[in-house]
Amino acid sequence: MGLAGLMSQVERVGAGVGVAAVVMYALWTWQQAVLGAGSKRLQDFRLVRVLKTTDTELALLGNFASDRKKKAAVIVIQTAPLNAGSLSQLLVGLSLHEILLNDIYSTYQGDVPRDIKPFKINVIYPATEGHVRKHTDQKFHMVVETKEAYRKITKPHIDSIPAEKLEWVYNILEQNASLEVLSEKFGVRASSVRMYVHYQPTYYHLHVHFSHVKMIHGTFTGKAVLLEDIIYNLSCSADHYKNATLSFVVGEMQHKPLFELFREKHII
Repeated sequence: MGLAGLMSQVERVGAGVGVAAVVMYALWTWQQAVLGAGSKRLQDFRLVRVLKTTDTELALLGNFASDRKKKAAVIVIQTAPLNAGSLSQLLVGLSLHEILLNDIYSTYQGDVPRDIKPFKINVIYPATEGHVRKHTDQKFHMVVETKEAYRKITKPHIDSIPAEKLEWVYNILEQNASLEVLSEKFGVRASSVRMYVHYQPTYYHLHVHFSHVKMIHGTFTGKAVLLEDIIYNLSCSADHYKNATLSFVVGEMQHKPLFELFREKHII
């Protein structure tokens, strides 16, 4: 079965109308930079409220002072991976502040120079209400979706989503990102790449995510479905995803319309 034929069979997994190969967001932003895309200065950012804070991520809602229309902007600040090649520079520049001493164990807050461990900054601008909900701290629930629940709840919800919400996906398609790009530009072996789709996805246009096997963001059970598993299931039965019961996670804010539909039907 060709890829086009394969993807036409998996409407429930991607709930889409086509195929987009969505390679790691870092690759896309790198290509945008090469193409000369513009940038925003964060000194111009005006904070409205903190959406979420974790050990590794801070999500902020605000706007830019230079924008007279004050369109919403979501900024996600994440810690960047450490570079072992800068180890000697890290040890010399590291400043420790004691937090706890307990026999042989000690804990410190460590301050490092900016050029050793910079932050990764994702800017969504202008941000929609959907973006705000996605990056807001919230409760999540497991849903067990039967064939009947999909037909009566999920499918009508998907059909009600405006087509313009797919613009972000089409922008990535225009970049012609592919697995070959990962190999040629970054030296990533095929065996080091995890390929999967999200269910429920952020955008209901069937797309495949590519990420390094060391990355765990977005790959947890209840969200990521491995592409190889999809191919195998369809090779056994072309109607597998038309009849299967699927379990997935929904957020009370991120998937608010769908969450409320499932709650009304007492599935949650």
